[in-house]
Amino acid sequence: MIEARFLEMIAAEVGAGTAQVAAAVELLDRGGAVAFIAHYRKDATGGLDERRLEIIEQRNLQFTALSNRRDAARANVDALGRMTESLSAALEACSDPLTLEDLYLPFKKQKHTKAALAAQRGLEPFADYLWVQIPHPGPVEFVVEQYVCPERQVLSVEEALEGARHIVAERIASDAEVRRMVRAALRGRALFTATATKYLGAQRDRYTAYFDYAKPLGKVGATDLLAVMRGMKIGVLRVELVLEEEPVLAAITARFVKDPESSFAPEITAAAHDAYRRLLRVELEEQVLAEARRAADEALVRELRGQVEAALMSQPAGPVPVLAVHAEREGGASLAALDARGGVLETATAVNGPDSAENSLESILPALLERHGIGIVAVGNSGAGRQTGRKVQNMLRGRRAHSAHLLHVPEAGLSAYAQSPLAEKELPEMETALRAAVSLGRRCQDPLFEMIKIEPRALAVGPHTREVNQRLLQEALFRTVEYCVCRVGVDLNTAPVHALRYVCGMQMGAAQNLAAEREKNGGFKNRAQLLSVSGIGEKTQHHCAAFLRVTGGDQPLDATRIHPEAYEAVGAALAAAGLDSASLPFGGTVDSLDFSSAASPFFGERTRADWRRELAEPWTDPRGRYQAPAPRPRRQEPDLAAVQEGAVVEGKITNIASFGVFVDFGAGKEGLIHLSELAAGFVRDANEVVKVGDVVKARVMRVDAESRRISLSIRALLPPPERIAQDDTAQRGVGQRTGFRDAREPRRDGPQEDRQGGRRRPASADGRDRHRDNAPDKRRAPSRSNDQQSAPPRSSGGELMNTLLSDQLAALRDKLLSE
Repeated sequence: MIEARFLEMIAAEVGAGTAQVAAAVELLDRGGAVAFIAHYRKDATGGLDERRLEIIEQRNLQFTALSNRRDAARANVDALGRMTESLSAALEACSDPLTLEDLYLPFKKQKHTKAALAAQRGLEPFADYLWVQIPHPGPVEFVVEQYVCPERQVLSVEEALEGARHIVAERIASDAEVRRMVRAALRGRALFTATATKYLGAQRDRYTAYFDYAKPLGKVGATDLLAVMRGMKIGVLRVELVLEEEPVLAAITARFVKDPESSFAPEITAAAHDAYRRLLRVELEEQVLAEARRAADEALVRELRGQVEAALMSQPAGPVPVLAVHAEREGGASLAALDARGGVLETATAVNGPDSAENSLESILPALLERHGIGIVAVGNSGAGRQTGRKVQNMLRGRRAHSAHLLHVPEAGLSAYAQSPLAEKELPEMETALRAAVSLGRRCQDPLFEMIKIEPRALAVGPHTREVNQRLLQEALFRTVEYCVCRVGVDLNTAPVHALRYVCGMQMGAAQNLAAEREKNGGFKNRAQLLSVSGIGEKTQHHCAAFLRVTGGDQPLDATRIHPEAYEAVGAALAAAGLDSASLPFGGTVDSLDFSSAASPFFGERTRADWRRELAEPWTDPRGRYQAPAPRPRRQEPDLAAVQEGAVVEGKITNIASFGVFVDFGAGKEGLIHLSELAAGFVRDANEVVKVGDVVKARVMRVDAESRRISLSIRALLPPPERIAQDDTAQRGVGQRTGFRDAREPRRDGPQEDRQGGRRRPASADGRDRHRDNAPDKRRAPSRSNDQQSAPPRSSGGELMNTLLSDQLAALRDKLLSE
């Protein structure tokens, strides 16, 4: 296992306890899979989910590799006889691969460098003389002459000085502290700049926004950085880190020059400048840019994983008839009516044109709905799909289709499936557009098991999907699909190969062998028969068995998510309660089951709670089930011109970006809710508050007809923060009421009529007239601290005001009226 300090670092990163991380690392080292540990080792890890376990797995591998590399470096330095206590301590405390390589760099053999050539010419003793900077046996000008040796190709004093400076420069460039200093300067103070080249290819116009780009490296967004790096790769852009070098050079020189007035100072200074410009600058700039590129890749991959996961785990409509409408850019559409199991009932193609009344969408769609009794119309969420969806929505509000409703379905990777060999096999002799329509309808019925028919990378959509590291994206999305499939589970006797391949521990070859074995023997009777499949051993069977359910088999518990390793404990508890597993489900009866005798490190409270849930209601789908919206009054869908600022709208979240979420509320254009408008408090990630498919209400804050942009706000509909009245007695004077009331508390204050002025003013929290309570009292002097007098007024969107000023104005008005 990795060292304790590494466990603490991982625990701080994932927000878990060190004991949790240690248990997870131990399970991972034993070969446990992330999905299996997340579902069936909850008690050992304290309930760590797949996301945190995956981070732990990655960091465990990184720190293990770091430890191995450190041990190898230590052994090499020991063999050279150059190990020191300080170096040993530095190696032991190292936790970063770059730092480790910096420490080990001086001990590596350098070949074919200027310093190595100078050493071969016998200039290393002179370089040592310059390095220690002790004026013995004389000044530099006197000592250098004895190293001029034509036999060693040192023909002049200048050549001897140059060669010695090369050796000193390499020593400076190999200093770990110098490398850390330069690297930190590049990370923290360098400008990331991009300029145009003479490239005149077809992609030049795509990067015009970056022809004069300059921003601090730490503030460059992931998408911008990846776009610039892509432009550099194809030759459109020239990328450089611009850094003010004088402070860096001064810091390096000051580190090595012992006496600025000595004769050594010019030579060491020249060597330091040479080390920075020739050896350090280019190498470390490449390292810093590569590091920034990796961080941008990881950030964008996380965002894409969130989008794909939200699409895969969206609520399925279930086994219901669906009419799918796949819109085309030319205005036409392909329609496919599907039965409850996804079978094709009928297909049709609608065309758009003045002479196509009989084959138009308005004519075909109502007839298909009535002929097949369909209640859901699935339309894609692309631009053409949104436009077609508005037409469909208007038709559904008509008399002939009043019982059906519209549902937008993600189109990510739809064309990839329609053109794939799998689609040709499933839907032979069918046009590509009609295959897309069929797949769209099946995505409505069950998005997860339809979308995983294609490679996970095809499910990621966005303008920078092709610029991110494709290998990293493919591996990450494969894991995402695996986690989703394992959460839902699959039927061992009906699941196709493209679903079985994503079951935890299952390889593609084993999935194909399983399907062949299933077809040969007519299905599996229990999970134990998995061991008869070629490619599935005891370890694989242990990992995948609980994610594969068997309905109607020899073992009733095979129809639950309970792992076979727990069958004995669960069976004993059921027998003690007089229950038979063949009578599943048991409903509320499971509350009386006693699993205390089964307590173990793996069978703790969390696992036993999962047993009770499965015995009460086996294999509940965690995605839920899509519920049709309540019928609305028949009215035309509003367009952009009809949207009024200040109106309250209701819509469905269609996409989540790093800066906010997009909501479709039927205006012909999706509205944007910025992160700052999602909730009353600070929101770092929109995925923590909402998810794709959620139906939300928001207020229209701004409508820009020219750019067709709509700004929405959920925050504007939330109850405003209230002032909390302070105790007037404790305040002993004019109170400054700027506290906030908990939004969950009932509103206690209300408007009161000002009898003297006829205006309405707010009452205090205790129901008293604030104006009277806060009127100046001549019998007591106000006692206010300096902090209270200087405290700035608090406000929130105009709802809170400076109550001290308002109270003083009210008191002044009463005084004037009384006179």
